Amino acid sequence: MSRKIVRRGHPPKKEVDWKLFEHLCRIHCTEAEICAILDISEKTLAARCQETFCKPFSQVFTEKRAGGKMSIRRRQYEMAMGRAARYDEQGNLLEAEAPPDKTMLIWLGKQWLDQTDGRELRGNEWGRGLTLRIVDESDETQSGRLKE
Repeated sequence: MSRKIVRRGHPPKKEVDWKLFEHLCRIHCTEAEICAILDISEKTLAARCQETFCKPFSQVFTEKRAGGKMSIRRRQYEMAMGRAARYDEQGNLLEAEAPPDKTMLIWLGKQWLDQTDGRELRGNEWGRGLTLRIVDESDETQSGRLKE
């Protein structure tokens, strides 16, 4: 006698709060953290990303995380350049004035403009190094001689 296996329906699909998902990506939460907060498995999240965006989770995450990086850059730039105080229509202070941050200016110069501390001498394009010797003309005992 053969037994028929009756399979009951799958549980309803868990809905994903995509606004919360995007926020979690922007603040650089890990996949595990996102799943824990949304109360879904990584497998479910991957499937929902594919269904909703027609892209794998990793690609969606990278795109959504970019908004967070942009926010960080904007704040760094504001810190570096400083900002004037902001007021609402009634004249109430919304945001206090912030002076430019020299440290942030230096850091952004290094990151964005390839600036470096001090002076650097680099070898020529064939890989030969340069040696620099400094002559201190104020020292009479060494006048005209090269200091090592």
